[in-house]
Amino acid sequence: MASIGAGLSAALGAMSIESTFYITVAGFYGAILQSFRRAQPVWLATLTTMVLIPAINHTMEFALHWASGTKKLKAGIIASVCLSMISAIFNLFAMRRGAFIVGAERQSLFADFRQMPRIIFDFLTAIPRALWQFLLKPDAN
Repeated sequence: MASIGAGLSAALGAMSIESTFYITVAGFYGAILQSFRRAQPVWLATLTTMVLIPAINHTMEFALHWASGTKKLKAGIIASVCLSMISAIFNLFAMRRGAFIVGAERQSLFADFRQMPRIIFDFLTAIPRALWQFLLKPDAN
């Protein structure tokens, strides 16, 4: 979308690079995230994946777009990094609840999607709930 200002042809070119890249690496990043799903403390695992995945991902993405001459590259990469950070923490959140897992603990994709309304609700309310619990916690003094 960031390349649309450079014209339809530039935007379609950037989109094809992006699509090809993410189709190629999606399983790799899913596996990295899944390996962190039981890591403790939760906050550190979340922070690590929120930084690690976009750092690896967007270094390669930048190189591909730069080599291809993508227009409006800075805006596109910034938007993509922000989206990747949110995506990484949401996917880790879902994996910690048993969704989108591969291997012995997997469930069907249908079962994963059945869980999504609850997982999305819990994800969107996690920070407000944590703040509420913190504010209600009796003083430790």
